[in-house]
Amino acid sequence: FTVNVERSLDVNAQKIFTPNNDGTNDTWVIDRIDLYEDCTLRIFNRQGVKVHEVVTYNNDNGWDGTRNGNPLPSGAYFYVISCGGDAGSTNGSVTIIR
Repeated sequence: FTVNVERSLDVNAQKIFTPNNDGTNDTWVIDRIDLYEDCTLRIFNRQGVKVHEVVTYNNDNGWDGTRNGNPLPSGAYFYVISCGGDAGSTNGSVTIIR
């Protein structure tokens, strides 16, 4: 008899951000991500194409709503955050408003 337990990270990711270079909400913030080490962030568009990935993610190198330096269009994107050790992972969606 085996029981698999998956842990979910205790983070709070913004649901919406507005990367328009006005100095407010220009990067995506994930509250409490600093409590974990070795976190990888992956962002996907609606078609499932990976548009952004950061290994060792923190809010200092936060996502600015671009892909290869080019602004992504307004809309919903999906994320997966995985952290090392026994920390676990979480996923959800974030919306860009331009």
